[in-house]
Amino acid sequence: MSSSLKDLKNNTLMFRSNPNAIQRAAYDLLEGVSDESYQILTPTNPFVFLLEAAAATASAAMDFTATATRQIYPELAVTYEDLYRHMSDADYRDRFATPGRSNISILLLKSEIIELAKEVPNTSYRKLTLPKNTEFSVAGYPFGFHYPIDIRVQAHGGIQVVYDSRVSSPIAPLITNQLEWSRMDINNLEFIKIDIPVEQFKVATYSIALNASTGFTEQFEFNHHFYYCRVYTSNAEGSWSEIKTTHSEQVHDLKNATAVLKVTEGSLEVHIPQYYFNSNLLGNNLRIDVYTTRGPIDLNLGNFDSTAFSAQWRDFDNLDEGAFVAPLSAITGFSAFSASLVVGGSRSLSVEQLRERVILNANLSSTPITQDQLAASITTLGYSIIKIIDNVTDRVYQATRALPSPETEGTTTVVGAMIEPVALIDGDTSDEHALTNGTQTTLLPSNIYWLNGNQVTRLSQSEVTSLNNQEKNVKINLFNNNQYLYSPFHYVLDRSDDRFDVRAYYLNDPELKSRYFEGENSELGYQMTTSGINITATTTGFIIQLKTRGDVRINALPDSQVHTQLSFIPKGETQRAYINGVLIGEVDDERVYEFELTTRYHIDDSHHIELTNAKMYSSDIQPHPINLNAQFDLLYIVSGLNNQPDGSLDDLLGEDFLPPESHVIIHERLAFKLGTALVDLLTQSRTSISSQVYRTHEADVPMLYSENVYRRDSDGLPVLVDDGNGGLEADLIHALGDPVLDDEDNPVYLHRKGDIKTVDGQPVIDGERGLKRFVNLFLMDGRYLNVTVEDQLNYRTQVPKTIVDYLDNDIANLSENMLERTELYFVPKRNLGTLEVTVEDGDRRLINAAQGLQIDYYMDNQNYNDTNLRQTIEQITRVIINEQINQATISLSGFTSALTVAVGDDVVSMKVLWQGDDIPPETFTLLDNSTNTTIRQKLVVLFDNNVQLEDDITINFIRHQT
Repeated sequence: MSSSLKDLKNNTLMFRSNPNAIQRAAYDLLEGVSDESYQILTPTNPFVFLLEAAAATASAAMDFTATATRQIYPELAVTYEDLYRHMSDADYRDRFATPGRSNISILLLKSEIIELAKEVPNTSYRKLTLPKNTEFSVAGYPFGFHYPIDIRVQAHGGIQVVYDSRVSSPIAPLITNQLEWSRMDINNLEFIKIDIPVEQFKVATYSIALNASTGFTEQFEFNHHFYYCRVYTSNAEGSWSEIKTTHSEQVHDLKNATAVLKVTEGSLEVHIPQYYFNSNLLGNNLRIDVYTTRGPIDLNLGNFDSTAFSAQWRDFDNLDEGAFVAPLSAITGFSAFSASLVVGGSRSLSVEQLRERVILNANLSSTPITQDQLAASITTLGYSIIKIIDNVTDRVYQATRALPSPETEGTTTVVGAMIEPVALIDGDTSDEHALTNGTQTTLLPSNIYWLNGNQVTRLSQSEVTSLNNQEKNVKINLFNNNQYLYSPFHYVLDRSDDRFDVRAYYLNDPELKSRYFEGENSELGYQMTTSGINITATTTGFIIQLKTRGDVRINALPDSQVHTQLSFIPKGETQRAYINGVLIGEVDDERVYEFELTTRYHIDDSHHIELTNAKMYSSDIQPHPINLNAQFDLLYIVSGLNNQPDGSLDDLLGEDFLPPESHVIIHERLAFKLGTALVDLLTQSRTSISSQVYRTHEADVPMLYSENVYRRDSDGLPVLVDDGNGGLEADLIHALGDPVLDDEDNPVYLHRKGDIKTVDGQPVIDGERGLKRFVNLFLMDGRYLNVTVEDQLNYRTQVPKTIVDYLDNDIANLSENMLERTELYFVPKRNLGTLEVTVEDGDRRLINAAQGLQIDYYMDNQNYNDTNLRQTIEQITRVIINEQINQATISLSGFTSALTVAVGDDVVSMKVLWQGDDIPPETFTLLDNSTNTTIRQKLVVLFDNNVQLEDDITINFIRHQT
């Protein structure tokens, strides 16, 4: 009888607003009793039946009331549907998966833009529009943006690039309508370069005719992860207007059409309630745009050349009837590229995460006021948050995340990294790896540091030289057996203005931002232009190389009459400083010039770097500061032209550095990004008094006898011996000044080298006490300094670029929107040194962050002999281990379970063991979410003499015959 009552209860819940249907359900139950389908104690007793029917009905009513009551309070929510009624539109933005972000640059031929741009009625400009549903594809990954981009051609010929903000997007509120763009000259053609912020998503659109009599409920399948859905209906003019969406059956806007969405794994259901059809709030057609994303991915777009990029100009909205989008099909001068990483992205929030956000009101403020709102904002971007200071006057938070894993041959383990204080003594920190400039000292990336436990010290210049000069195998053993570290960043330690400030800079990857033509002296009749530019960082600054293209006349001139010159206006000056180019050879019969920008890395607090070889006049020896976002004027010059009048461009010449009768023929403008100021990277410091320094002995001082020593008898009287002349004399054992020896004839020392000197028993002080600075530096595993294989060299370069992208794209944007006196800094997850963990019974202990693993696979004879299978298992094993080692709680049983699922029945059994000298417990939990364990790595020499890092994972395949 219990199953029949359950059916009655379920039917009562289903038909709770329809008494007739409930009555029919009760009749069905009664009919089943009558034909003996159900058995009750007294089937002929109506009272018993009515009692059971009433009990089922009451139970259903109470269940429904409890469920409805629970939905009133977010604290009682147990499902997504319970939470939806408490969420505003803003809360849905990060409820589902969010895409990674990056930047893609496009090049458009300026002449085509001017030719194809269409007039905009009632304005003074013409324009082309990149539609908001444009899809960029990079090696199979789709990217897009949320607002149309207008390229406007002004009446005076100027160009303007802005977002079209007429239609807002519920996905991404528009912060500014401006985009970064610049002009570039390539092969004598002028291009417009537009830097477009993009997100990794794909839009699938569906257009469906509506029928009021049948209503609308449709299911849409998708791959990857659901991101967003926008629904449009056609208006009377046939254009699309967006309607609202909701994920809750209880939340509808009666005056505005609303689509009800239900997201399940790989599927989206869209339902339009019948009410909107009856109220004539819908047009004849519906358009549904489904946004999907891959969520968090590690992808470096700089690894792909421009041929891997493509664009589809998709105009679903048909704004302005497509008049400004249609001309894009005629563009031929187009290319796209990127040097950026894809950062951020997240998967869907769990019920618990969403519940916490709703209860704490963590999604509603664009300015993250509370810690919970900041945590919600930063979690969406892929970070965790650590509160350092939170009081009435100041708030300091740290955003932390793991660095990207490598896609390399030898290892899948993320590089070891940490931000750790290094003790430096004022006055002692000055050598070829730490350049002192007045009150500044700049620590160069060539420094090497040593981690002993959790204490980091900087190696001296002689120690670095000795380490680098070791024979290869000896050097590799030293790096494998010691934890040496390095930093890819320049650190400026600034003691000016009676304060101590630390600033970090990334200067190893300078780039050309733009180049464009400024003017020419056509009267001279010579033509020369730049056909290629390359800028690289060196240990002493930067090198710019220019490949030129000249006409027949200038190529016929001797090299001594053709010159190049860079100039800029230094900070605080009105006159120009100059650097002459040096002819270094020819490529394809065209001249190649080189400009050296030398510096001692003196960088002020406004991020201007001093160039030491730029001069204003011939006797000028002072350095000249230029912004890291540097603007240079490039001049092509000819000399030895007698009786030629000066042109207007000759005012830019540095005549002191050129032969007489020099004239400018071409003027170009170059913009370089020499480096990046890492203002949001944690660079804390503290100062203390250093230990007192005492004078020490510079060499061993042997102990000498201060008087003659004679042999004595038992009574203490000198023993007399024959003096050789018939007389007697005392038996001399040790003469005055002889060295003192111990019982084994080893010398006894009065002072050893390094012992403190004393006078009257008091140590001799050597100078005054100094200041000890503890400076937080970002440090990486020094083993990467020795790798020579290409993919690991690329990864070593990628890591600091990733940090720069994190700072520029995420942390800086969040910092701009936070309240005053609230600071946010980036800290990578620490996976070097020792970490504090909890083990059984909550006990705490320290373990090494890097650990080795041994996996023994037992296989039957057939699988053991399958070398391809064993190779596949080995690859899968390394991937699974890398995933598991990044968990908060780590256990050998966790490795075993994950590997068992991955390898399936291909192995009979397995054993997973820690390996090494200091192995951790079988199970432990990290106490700090800013730390990670990792797989230990080691350097190995390959058969081709290259050096590669490999994971310290031993995989043994053992034949197990059954």
